[in-house]
Amino acid sequence: MTSNAVVGTALIGYGLAGRVIHRPLVQAEPRMRLSHIVTSNSSRRDEARRDAPSALLLERVEELWARSDEFDAVVIATSNLSHVQLAFEAIMRGKATVVDKPLALTAAEAQRVCDEASDRGVPVSVFHNRRWDSDTLTAAWLLAWDRWERRCGSSRASPGSGQPSSPAGAMTRGPVAACCWTWACT
Repeated sequence: MTSNAVVGTALIGYGLAGRVIHRPLVQAEPRMRLSHIVTSNSSRRDEARRDAPSALLLERVEELWARSDEFDAVVIATSNLSHVQLAFEAIMRGKATVVDKPLALTAAEAQRVCDEASDRGVPVSVFHNRRWDSDTLTAAWLLAWDRWERRCGSSRASPGSGQPSSPAGAMTRGPVAACCWTWACT
């Protein structure tokens, strides 16, 4: 794919997250084309037909995988219990993958997804629209602070120490791997 290519994107799940968040974002990005929508719910397929008339509507994910040559990326907006399995299926097909939060129900499952994506060179990310909200920034800062205390054995700030000085500072000092909201792997 060249840098000017439009990324064909399949959306799995057309409930609230798929319909209200992911579909409009994909459609608003000129470098992306919503190519497929998968939902087993017939009334949601009717909504998808109105919302995205050029997308191919499918009832089952198996139908999507049979057409893997028709798209480049997958957005997974299904029930939380299916995220890991669908992410693995997309990764196995080499599809760039965005999984709605949470990526997995356990850190071990999330790590397995990230390891598989890394081994195969497939980009995977977790979508959430709260990255810059104060509660998320505070949680990231607290996690970074806790790591600092464990590493250095000190709770006192010292200038130039690299210790996070604010929640925003914590987010700009690198990934907070322990924070389940910011799992991302390539």
